[in-house]
Amino acid sequence: MGGINRIHGSSFGGASSNVTGSAGAFLSGYQPLVLVVSGTNVGTADSVAGNGAITDGNRTKTLKAIQTFASIIMVDNAGSVNSVAVVIDGASANRTDGANEVAGDFVGLRAAIRTATSVSGATITYGEQLNSDGTFNIA
Repeated sequence: MGGINRIHGSSFGGASSNVTGSAGAFLSGYQPLVLVVSGTNVGTADSVAGNGAITDGNRTKTLKAIQTFASIIMVDNAGSVNSVAVVIDGASANRTDGANEVAGDFVGLRAAIRTATSVSGATITYGEQLNSDGTFNIA
């Protein structure tokens, strides 16, 4: 009997059972990668002056910096001023330092965030494996 071949026809995870290459990912076309940017006040909110003028807070500056290095799929709920978490498309992520194209763990993005926010100790951790308890395996 003829039919349509299944792309995601199995109940287990793993890069070999889907088209994205990320373990357990079923977002065809995206390779979900969670980034967590941490640092004192890296996620502070925008401020609004009495005349309605908006001044970008560190959260907005961090998100803008991330957008220059990767496509953002999802952002966190802004629950912390000391961290910002996003899900990006791992395939679109630039993990180099930018100018010299030296491969690394988001060296250029870390520098861009530190420059934009003046948070000198900002760090980036990341993970692409979703655990059964709903958390990502962050490295």
